Amino acid sequence: MVNIFRICFAGNLYCNATFDGYSCWNYTKAGTRAYGECPQFFIYEFGHTDSLPFKDCNKDGTWFRHPETNTTWSDYTTCAETINAQRAHTVLYVYFSGYVLSMVSLVLALCIFCCFRQLKCTRVSIHKNMFVSYILAAILWMSYYLSSSLHPDVLNENPIWCRLLHILAQYATSSNYAWMFCEGLYLHTILILAFINEKHVLILCIITGWVVPMIQTIIYFAIRVTSSEINKLCWHGQTNLQWIFLGPIALWLALNTFFLVNILRILCTKVSSMRQSNPLRHTLKATLILIPLLGIQFVAIPFRPVGHEDFLYAYNLLSAILVSFQGFFVSLLFCFFNGEVILLLKSQLGVHKQRKMSRSDTARSSMYIQLSNNNNSSRPKSSICSAVVKTNDETCVKLVTDTKLDENPPDDFMESNV
Repeated sequence: MVNIFRICFAGNLYCNATFDGYSCWNYTKAGTRAYGECPQFFIYEFGHTDSLPFKDCNKDGTWFRHPETNTTWSDYTTCAETINAQRAHTVLYVYFSGYVLSMVSLVLALCIFCCFRQLKCTRVSIHKNMFVSYILAAILWMSYYLSSSLHPDVLNENPIWCRLLHILAQYATSSNYAWMFCEGLYLHTILILAFINEKHVLILCIITGWVVPMIQTIIYFAIRVTSSEINKLCWHGQTNLQWIFLGPIALWLALNTFFLVNILRILCTKVSSMRQSNPLRHTLKATLILIPLLGIQFVAIPFRPVGHEDFLYAYNLLSAILVSFQGFFVSLLFCFFNGEVILLLKSQLGVHKQRKMSRSDTARSSMYIQLSNNNNSSRPKSSICSAVVKTNDETCVKLVTDTKLDENPPDDFMESNV
């Protein structure tokens, strides 16, 4: 008697032939184990292995069912037991660690930017948008890999939500690079042009940072969803369609490289004209600050080594560190280590301490008056959102490096690490 679960032949029970989504399994005698071959995408991801996947046929002539899902189950874990798989997991852990640390620091930085009205200006608005793009990219990529890469059954089913996560992650990544370009465009523009309407620049940045990646994503989705050859496995793996995103990203990085070179040229000219004792220090500091902001370090990522697994592993680790930890480094440089932000936080902390020390309304009133006088006398007369005086060479250098150029800087210095 034959049914969909088992077959009886010559007095012996056999599990029926079946296809599990990856491989075909032949009729198998009850109480034995059938062996197959690793699917091609496992070999592509993790490399070759001598181990073979297997499928157990129970003594009653039915295929083994997984105790958690109660569905027939084939064990492909042996296909991933390779040195490449271990290295891939290490790279994945680096990504997750960097993304989590970046998200925490970026959320704190956004809270600081939003809480102080002194930090409300065009430049900080561009920072906030870029920070949001970092956070979105981290959340979406972690969700995508946790829900698909670590679950082969999800890859095989290719659900719509998995492909949607892929699309959103691609959009967030493209938007992140677009906002890096906006940072370079804004900084380069205010240094080059004497008079500029910053509101128009901000509108242009919003269109570039959020709308342009959306157009790329729609085109990418429309083409890939209609192609049966690449509309599978939750859209894992590289295709030529990636150039819909990679083309503009390469252009933005090339323009940011040009912006960086020109900004450093202007900076060197200004520092030389001021006859600083150590102009090289200001130039190096500006370079180290601007490289993570503009994403210049990603210029080296496209040069992927081919043919040597050790070099490829080192490349993947370096890429994971540069990509996942960038949000953390940027939040440090342009928020937590910024002089104006530190001054505002200290001032706010002083207010809370004074409130705790107050014992009466009279004492509280006198405290506020004294604190206000102290803040007015100690705070710089211009903040990070002050207008830039284009004719002041020292202000130009301060805009880029946020370094102290002499013992008594002029009042129109701009604390502009943010």
